[in-house]
Amino acid sequence: KRTLNVLHDIEPIEAQYFVEICPFVFDYYVIDSIFKDNTFPYGKMLSLMECGLFAQARSGRSYSEGTLLSIKGKTLCLNGPVLDKNVDFYSGYSMTDAGTQIFEIIQADSNRGYLTQIQQDLKKRFNIDTYIDYCKKEGL
Repeated sequence: KRTLNVLHDIEPIEAQYFVEICPFVFDYYVIDSIFKDNTFPYGKMLSLMECGLFAQARSGRSYSEGTLLSIKGKTLCLNGPVLDKNVDFYSGYSMTDAGTQIFEIIQADSNRGYLTQIQQDLKKRFNIDTYIDYCKKEGL
């Protein structure tokens, strides 16, 4: 019901913003760095929060020791080893339930350059080697 309410209430410009941000969504999450370099203007993100597609609270993302590292996007995934330590990786904004449901039907390719930045950050900060591959057909 909430998803239908969001779809009913969303403005055309907000729908356009949502389509624009989809290539930068990994694990139903957008990392803060997308705003710092103005890849995606923060004002647009505020609109997406206001219409109910993203949570309004910023949150952290971490991976536990023993977790197989896999960061999934629409078409590309960043895969790595089973972690031998806890990794507090990044902060940003997660999609709401309505956002995740709508995200699943949007046709968009993952942004390889952005995923490469995440890959480089993992290597620099945590010395974790990863590789980029196409996601399996089931997606997220």
